[in-house]
Amino acid sequence: MDNSLAQGIAAYDRKEYSDAIVLLLPLAEAGDKEAQYYMGRMFRYGQGVAQSYEQSLAWFQRAAQAGQAYAQYFLGSAHFIGRGVEKSYAKARMWLNASANGGCARAVAYIGFLYMTGRGVTQSYTRAFEHFLRAYDQSGDSYAACSLGWLYENGYGVTKDLARARQLYEESADNGYDQALFNLATLYLNGVGVAPDEATARMLLQQAASQGHYESKALIESLNQQKKDN
Repeated sequence: MDNSLAQGIAAYDRKEYSDAIVLLLPLAEAGDKEAQYYMGRMFRYGQGVAQSYEQSLAWFQRAAQAGQAYAQYFLGSAHFIGRGVEKSYAKARMWLNASANGGCARAVAYIGFLYMTGRGVTQSYTRAFEHFLRAYDQSGDSYAACSLGWLYENGYGVTKDLARARQLYEESADNGYDQALFNLATLYLNGVGVAPDEATARMLLQQAASQGHYESKALIESLNQQKKDN
């Protein structure tokens, strides 16, 4: 790895974004795909620069076309929602497949989502399970873990296993994933695979709600209203 590139990435990891830009921008402009990826990240999240989705995508596109797997993931997800680029499930899948083949576990999980929802592919819980499991095994991805939990909870694409569902939800929730916190809370609230425990459910819902999780906020309000009515 080029010394300037290594120093730039190290500065980025230390959140010294101004220094990272000084080191990475010349490399990115010269065609270095890793530097282009990090420039894309900084523009996407407003790190050391004014946030610009347009500039972010421009850098991600250059890096993705050069084969940078994580830039390919960002470009694929952009095509999926149609933000800044053409909305196209076909292009989303093309870039996500390239990213997954390049080692990006989140892209593998995203493809699982496509199969789970039937977006741009024939809906298949079995294929969804295969992709979520691959992403989970590859990196312990929290989204993949939560999605696997949901499939186990409902018996979609795999034999129903509430104990395994709870285990996966707990693992994902321990990493702070809001949907896993919500899903785990509903198990405790409804006594599914566990003894009913409203106090634990409320604690989990509060954690998810603090991250802006809408369903958790709505469920807390519903529980509070039920308590008032009773």
